[in-house]
Amino acid sequence: MDYKSILKQYWGYDDFRGIQEDIITSIGQQRDTLGLMPTGGGKSITFQVPALAQEGLCLVITPLIALMKDQVRNLRDRGIKAIAVYSGMTREEIVVALENCIFGDYKFLYISPERLDTEIFQTKLKSMKVSMITVDESHCISQWGYDFRPAYLKISEIRKLLPGVPVLALTATATPEVVKDIQKRLDFREENVFRMFRDNFCIAEKETAALLDKDAYYIMDKEAESIAIGAEKLIYLPYLMGERTPHLDSYARGVFFGLSPIHTKKHMIRAVMEGVSYSLRDCIEVFREMRIDISDMAACGGGGTSQLWRSMLADIYGCTVSTVDSKEGAALGSAILAMVACEMYASVTDACKAVVRTDKVQYPNKKNSREYEKYYLLYKKLYPLLKSGYRALSLI
Repeated sequence: MDYKSILKQYWGYDDFRGIQEDIITSIGQQRDTLGLMPTGGGKSITFQVPALAQEGLCLVITPLIALMKDQVRNLRDRGIKAIAVYSGMTREEIVVALENCIFGDYKFLYISPERLDTEIFQTKLKSMKVSMITVDESHCISQWGYDFRPAYLKISEIRKLLPGVPVLALTATATPEVVKDIQKRLDFREENVFRMFRDNFCIAEKETAALLDKDAYYIMDKEAESIAIGAEKLIYLPYLMGERTPHLDSYARGVFFGLSPIHTKKHMIRAVMEGVSYSLRDCIEVFREMRIDISDMAACGGGGTSQLWRSMLADIYGCTVSTVDSKEGAALGSAILAMVACEMYASVTDACKAVVRTDKVQYPNKKNSREYEKYYLLYKKLYPLLKSGYRALSLI
């Protein structure tokens, strides 16, 4: 059965999106492959479809237990045999799961990286007919990445137990340094990377940044800074994958509204930054509708280090924006919740006061806020006007 027939039979779609088919074809040709796809970009399709097109089992390595359970459930709902092994299972449960993969004609085995070097897994693995290895969140293998996990380094040892079996590495984002490191540490036989629109859009800026030993976002910030608020009447709707709150419309797509011959890449970069900020403002308005007062915001990650981004957020939100003294925003948030759950602190508010450190406070500029407000009000009108068009486009 060909790839599109499998897609239609199990998922009901007539065609692939973006670079999905390119990745599937590559791994189907037994080539080690790295796919850079954003969250919501359909990463799971890129290994589930080719695995169903060939005999044997797809070994899926992922650190996300919730994702394992969700994908196993979704595959089973489609009549596809899948199973997961993760922390918290008894030895007996693990043995039964692994033996099902040997004798039960299963197509997918999801496993956490910490389980890879256990004796029981490696012993059972030798009896499995593995067709391909999928490494999700593959940036975790790189010490240059923001979420390095030592357990991922064991994957190269697993490859030695499965000679000739191709690997598909997937991640939502990776710097050029991390892209090279992923392929090196997973023992790729040749460099082979597929990127979506966002990763191809600023190649020149990435190359310039490498020459100057700067982050690519620094170069893009400088380009965006040279363009006035509103990007000369260019508005960007950041719905590339239909994932943006509060709409959650799977048919929605990205739109440059107002694009004309006068606009350059610099205008588009500025419009993208403003559009994402307007989308975040939508989320803030949901809180305000719930009568939750927001007088201060904290920015973390790469965006928090950008002076332009901080001032843009402060002006659009109409409140102060400070930078969290940590690049690991998501991990810090998880740690705070864990400390509250363990009763180290009485509330999230108390934990934040004790743990979160901020600097570089940015205050809103009233003049800029008034200018942004004009564009934001128009931005809010565009999605309702385009909603039926998104749906119609999906049916063509």
